[in-house]
Amino acid sequence: MYESLLLFHRLTQNLVDNYDFANGAPAVGATLDLQHAGERFAVVYGNKSLRKNLHNYFFEAVLPNIVLPRRRYHTTNDPVMTPALLDYFFNQRTQGFAQLENRRKVLLRAIYDLQPYQAVLPRIDEQLTQAHPLRHHDRYSVKCPGLLKVTTARTKAAYALTLTDLSEYGFQALCKSAIPLGEWGEAQIQLGQSEQSTVKVMAVRDKASGFARTYGFKLAEPDLPWRKFVSALQHGSTDEDLSYATRFLEE
Repeated sequence: MYESLLLFHRLTQNLVDNYDFANGAPAVGATLDLQHAGERFAVVYGNKSLRKNLHNYFFEAVLPNIVLPRRRYHTTNDPVMTPALLDYFFNQRTQGFAQLENRRKVLLRAIYDLQPYQAVLPRIDEQLTQAHPLRHHDRYSVKCPGLLKVTTARTKAAYALTLTDLSEYGFQALCKSAIPLGEWGEAQIQLGQSEQSTVKVMAVRDKASGFARTYGFKLAEPDLPWRKFVSALQHGSTDEDLSYATRFLEE
């Protein structure tokens, strides 16, 4: 199906006998370049009837039941589960929480660590937490474009960034250019459609990451737009809360 209908190409003929993400079924890797998929679908399906035209289905048709989220900020997910919804689906309608393994119970409480959720999550004792220690970082997944300007005694340069996660005093970002470590610079970050932050930052570490490098940055001091965004992420429970970010800053 992937090759015949969706125009994927096999990466290799080597078969994976037992693929965990497919419940142990055999699998083979395949790829589709989304940058050029529209052109390929137009060639293959452009003259087909609407019933069989996958180019129209994927690239032209407007489906009223598919509504993309309206995001104030450049976040990558849209949480919707309130305490009442979690309780209804996983405590009342099913026994999903009660049947969780101990480590998953600990993970769940680490994710939903706000007070209103505690009453509906499965109970754990202190010994269970110590037996399953977790790395806990208040970092939040984003995809924010940014521009870093670094001026030193030797050079003056600008670097295009894509932030992948952030916290109150730091963030990680991808960059295709080599950024000097240990040098302060000014970063202009587009947090949302109309939300921009300008902060003084320093790249403190880097590592290879595909076609770019991942850099870890620390902030000298977050500005108001940055603090407002992070505060809403820390205290809000659903994506809708980000629309009222100032409310959480005042708490």
